[in-house]
Amino acid sequence: MVSAFIMTKKIKRLSLPIRHPLSWSLRVWMWLFVIVVSAAAGASIGAFFGYLQKLSPVEKMENYNPAQQTRVYDWTGDKQIASYSQKREFVPQSKIPDRLKKAFIAIEDERFYEHCGVDPWSIGRIVSTFLTTGRRQGASTLTMQLARDVVLGNSKKTITRKIQEVFAAVHIEQRYSKDQILEFYLNQFFAGSNSYGVQAAAKTYFGKEINDLTVAECATLAALPQRPSVVNPFANPGATEKRRNKALGNMKRLSFIDEDTYNRAMAEPLVTTSRTLSTSEENPYFMSLVRSALSFDKDLRSNILYHGGYQVYTTMNPTWQKIVEEEVAKGLPEVEKQWQERKTGRLEWEQRSLLKKKGTLEPQKGQVRLAKILEVRDNGVMVQLEGYKAFAEFRREWVMPPEDPADPEKKRQAARTGDYIKPWLNPNLVLKRGQLIDVLVKSVEPTKHTIDIVVYDDAHIQAAAVLLDVHTGNIVAISGGSNYSTPKELNRAISAYRQPGSSFKPLLYATAMQHGRTPATIIKDEQPFEINGFKVKNYDNELLEGATLIYALKESDNVVTVKLFSELGMKTVLPSYRKFNIMGAAGREKPWTLNPELSLCLGSLSVTPLSIAAAYLPLARNDGIVIEPTCIQRITDLNNQSNIELPTPKRNIVLSPESAYLTTRMLREVVKTGTGKEVGKEFSEDKYPEMAGKTGTTNNCVDAWFVGYTPDLVLAVWTGMDNNTWMG
Repeated sequence: MVSAFIMTKKIKRLSLPIRHPLSWSLRVWMWLFVIVVSAAAGASIGAFFGYLQKLSPVEKMENYNPAQQTRVYDWTGDKQIASYSQKREFVPQSKIPDRLKKAFIAIEDERFYEHCGVDPWSIGRIVSTFLTTGRRQGASTLTMQLARDVVLGNSKKTITRKIQEVFAAVHIEQRYSKDQILEFYLNQFFAGSNSYGVQAAAKTYFGKEINDLTVAECATLAALPQRPSVVNPFANPGATEKRRNKALGNMKRLSFIDEDTYNRAMAEPLVTTSRTLSTSEENPYFMSLVRSALSFDKDLRSNILYHGGYQVYTTMNPTWQKIVEEEVAKGLPEVEKQWQERKTGRLEWEQRSLLKKKGTLEPQKGQVRLAKILEVRDNGVMVQLEGYKAFAEFRREWVMPPEDPADPEKKRQAARTGDYIKPWLNPNLVLKRGQLIDVLVKSVEPTKHTIDIVVYDDAHIQAAAVLLDVHTGNIVAISGGSNYSTPKELNRAISAYRQPGSSFKPLLYATAMQHGRTPATIIKDEQPFEINGFKVKNYDNELLEGATLIYALKESDNVVTVKLFSELGMKTVLPSYRKFNIMGAAGREKPWTLNPELSLCLGSLSVTPLSIAAAYLPLARNDGIVIEPTCIQRITDLNNQSNIELPTPKRNIVLSPESAYLTTRMLREVVKTGTGKEVGKEFSEDKYPEMAGKTGTTNNCVDAWFVGYTPDLVLAVWTGMDNNTWMG
């Protein structure tokens, strides 16, 4: 029995595992590792939630104060002439219909009520999609989007920003209920067309309150936040309808709508309101001027128009503004008609010039030639050019493709599919059988007697006008062209640098008065006149024994002007010109380029209509002082309480009052009996204040000017073409 017992014990001992010393050590280390990791994880989680409690950025939501609308007023302060900023109307979540909330949740964040600000399932999905297909997808929840737009105010795609966004989103979810977060989001998101939030978007695109929206319209608004620049009902209805349908499909899948509702919504066409000009665009050129003025101060630029809800009191006189705009619109078609009538004489000059230079009238590649219209079609004209007959197509306006191609090369290759653009403002006056039109010769095949041409004459005659108050320098009216929307919203009154021609001459004559000359000073006339290799002659080749300065300015005598400039000298005249250029001195535009050349006094530099109008102020004021023109009187806060400090307009003493007076007397003769007499005829002295002024044209009449003034107003008017085509 004893032996059996002993044998049993041995067998049991043999059946137990052998405990190696290393196994005990490994086990100890493993348990230590688990304990350390668990402690670290616990500390990290504790630190994470502790950090969340200390985070302050969501205070921006607690003090939520979205950008307010800035109102712009005329010079009286009584009439609002424009409004500028984000269109937004805050709506509490209790008044937002469920179908609209569900549309946003369905397309933007279908697990909104389940996650804690970050959706792990969505993150896993995009990682899986990227690894299997290489396609990138978004995983931002509604809360993360809100954190990015409101709390962080940073949309840069960086790892640091994304981490901040995640932390902020979790913090937001700790502070607010889901309904509160959804309310924030639906009032904050950008919907395109300067609209923010569901209410503004509903009014912008459908002209409705949100309670009146159909299911399809709710899905349309929900389609906008992802890419409002591309998915836009006005600019890209095709892309908008595609994403709307995706939202509807998600709503059906999530049982937010039934089958019948889905089918009706899918069949509903995308019908938007007409895209009319907003209040801010009723005075587009003056508002362009206001924006330009504010852009010179970085604080004003970033706050006044777009964020502050300020009251901006401008210098615009609505009566004068309306007159300026109407006269520009009325006058340009007439100028266009006169330009067309001059083409017959231009054709004769062109043919003589070609025979002299080329010895032939045969069309050649690269030439711009006048061709005779044989037939007018919707997409172009059939013309005849020296025995060749060809069809010249009109240019077509650019229209973005209905879908936004991911491939940049496809974007570049997208066709011009818009309407054909007929030349001129009033094509019915020009596009007639037998009339002349400019064409560009692309190629010629004399053996086949064929020619490839395109319409070159597709520029409109444009104009710009600036009206200043003599006493204050305030800009009371401005027009920068016939149509603000093209090209690229160009305000020619402040942005088009053109040669002023003879309208620049009065600044030289005023300088001469300042340096001892008088209107009766006589300078000998010579035809032709040459000095230092520079040849000059008068337009009419008239030769006088001697001309007084008043006569020379009245008749715009080039020879006398150049001789006067030479007598005074560059060291005297150039500093004087710089004083007249108050816009350049104030840094409001680039300074005039005053090359030390004799042609400078004939107006060979480039100026804007605003800068040349300002240069006439010391003459019109009769005190020799030039004032920096301004378009803003004052700016107050939302409650119309405190004034925002604005830069003081600069002032320069350019002339003595006596010199300004003498120059004005000479310029009155220009309007009475000189080159400006056609203008003077329109303003009889018994009805209007006495006027002074000067005309100006450049070679081949590429630019045409009149700058004139009364005791109260200075007016500068420019006419020409953006592509520098000559007007004959």
